[in-house]
Amino acid sequence: MPYTRHASDDSGSIVNEQWRTLLALGFQPAIQRAGQRISATGAGFSWPVRTFTAAPEQLAPQLERVRSLLLSGVAVTLTLNDAGAGSSRRIERLLRKLRRAVVAPCIDSRLLGLAVAAEEMPLPAFLLMSKILLGQGPRYVVLEAAHLDRGGLADASPAWTALYQQRTWRWGLRPVYGGDSRTRCPLLSDEQTPALSSANAIRVPADSAWLCLELFVCRFANRHGQVDNGKLQAALQQALDTADQLFDHLHWCDREQRRDAASNRRIGFVLQGIGDLVLLRGADPADIECLRYLDRLIAGIHECLWDRSRCLASSRGLLPALAARDPSRGVAAAEQRRNWQSRWHAALASVAVRHRNLLVMSPYSVMPQSGAGDRRDFADLLPLLAHADACSFAPAMDFSGWSISEFKNFHCRAHAILQRRNAATFVAAGA
Repeated sequence: MPYTRHASDDSGSIVNEQWRTLLALGFQPAIQRAGQRISATGAGFSWPVRTFTAAPEQLAPQLERVRSLLLSGVAVTLTLNDAGAGSSRRIERLLRKLRRAVVAPCIDSRLLGLAVAAEEMPLPAFLLMSKILLGQGPRYVVLEAAHLDRGGLADASPAWTALYQQRTWRWGLRPVYGGDSRTRCPLLSDEQTPALSSANAIRVPADSAWLCLELFVCRFANRHGQVDNGKLQAALQQALDTADQLFDHLHWCDREQRRDAASNRRIGFVLQGIGDLVLLRGADPADIECLRYLDRLIAGIHECLWDRSRCLASSRGLLPALAARDPSRGVAAAEQRRNWQSRWHAALASVAVRHRNLLVMSPYSVMPQSGAGDRRDFADLLPLLAHADACSFAPAMDFSGWSISEFKNFHCRAHAILQRRNAATFVAAGA
C-alpha cells in the first residue's frame, strides 16, 4: 500500500521529512510500508520457464522470494520467458506451483502481476488460466519486433486481435515493449530490460531497484498552459536532492534489489500529463510547432535532472557502478596505477553522475487523461519518448473508438521511437 504517515511515526524522522518535502514540491514518491520499514514500491523479476520447470531446486528459492515480498505487501511482476515448444503446458505447470506458494488469505492476489511473450501461448487462454489460478493482478503481453516492426504481423493476427478486444477491459491484457534502459553517462552501458517493474509498469533490468516519483507537468503550468520553467527547474533540482537522500533510507526487502540499489541508484521521475498540457494550451497536437515546444520542454527537464546528478556526484559521491569501472583498481605497479588513475579522473571530469537512470516516460503520457473528443492526433507526440531513459506503460488507456489498425499503429510508432530507429519518419506524420 502507498506510504502514509502514522501517528506513531517520529515526525522528525528523515523519511517523513523527505516525504513531506517531495509532496510539497509537487512530486509523489512511490514508497510504502513493508513491515516496520519504508520501502520503494514494486519489484520485477524475469523467470526462464524451461529452466524452472525442469529444475525444481532452482524454482524453490524463487517461489519463496516472491512469497516473502507479497507477505510484506510489496507488489511483484513476473515476466515469463523462454518457455519453448509446448509452452502452454510448461507455463500452466509453473503457475500451479506458483499458486501453491503464494495463494493464501494473508496475501493480496492483486499484488502479483504476470507478463508473457505474445508467441508463447494463446493469449486468451493465458489470461483465463492465470486469473483462475492467481487472481486479479495485472497481466501484460510482451511484444517483440515481429509484432511491432512495419511490415510485421497483420492487424488480424491472434496477438493483436486479443489485445484489441481487451483494450477497454479493467482486468484485460496490456501490451508492453520498448528498448534498453538508457543512461546519459557515456562510461556506462545501456541495459537490457527483460523484466517489468510493478511500480508504474516500467521495463527494467531484472531484479533492479527503483525509487519512482510521479511528475505531473501541469502542476507547473497556469490555467492557460504556460509552464513556469524557473519554478519547474528549481523543483526538479530540489526533488532530486531530496530523493537522493530518501534513497539511502529505504529498505529493500529483496536481496538482489538491495545489491542493485547499492550499485545503480535508480531514481525514476515518471513524466505525466503531456497531453493534458496540450489541452490547457489550446494547441493542435498534430502541429509541428506544438511538438517542437514540447520537445524543448522535455529536453530541458531531462538535462536539468542529469546536470543535477552530475553536481551530486561531486558533492555526495560517484555512482558506485561507475566507480567500480576504475581501471586502476587491478593495476599492481604504483606508477602504472597513478597513470590509469589520472586518465580515469580526466575521463570522469565532465560525465560523472550519481544515478544510473532518471527520466521515465509512457506512450500514454502524450494522451490527455482529461477532457473529451477525438484523441488520435495526440499520437503525433510520440516522438517525445526519445527523451526517456526508461519506458513505462502506466496508466493504461482504453482506446475506446479506435480501430484495430489505429490501435496497432499507435504501439508500432511508439516502439519505433523507443528503438531509436527511423524516428524522423514518425514525427507529426500519421504512420
